[in-house]
Amino acid sequence: MGASLSRFGRLIKKPLQTQGSVDKLLESKPITAPKHASSLDAIERLRSETAEEFKKRDSKDDSFLNMMKDIKIESTDINIEKETFKKNQESKRKLPQARHPPGNIPTQVREGKISTQNLTELFQKQMNSPDR
Repeated sequence: MGASLSRFGRLIKKPLQTQGSVDKLLESKPITAPKHASSLDAIERLRSETAEEFKKRDSKDDSFLNMMKDIKIESTDINIEKETFKKNQESKRKLPQARHPPGNIPTQVREGKISTQNLTELFQKQMNSPDR
């Protein structure tokens, strides 16, 4: 009884807790990670040296924005022949071949063990006549 009651309580509380934490995150402003003191000094020095570039970066360029609004992009599909996607069967180049025989089939098997070839034969016999 206690386990089912606590499970029911979790089902009720979990969505409310999740909603509360999401609301809290959305209301608060993001906080930057703390920086080392030497990094702060270097950033302040660069800001003071390049104050004009920072102002230029942060300001809006109305003429550029108006030019961007005037641009209109139209896209059309290109007609591609289906023959270009076919496999290149005309190639006379041979496929690469392995330098070793396929698989790792041992020639000698220890006593009490079974080789893969014998195992496949046993499976085939079992599939052909399951009554034996």
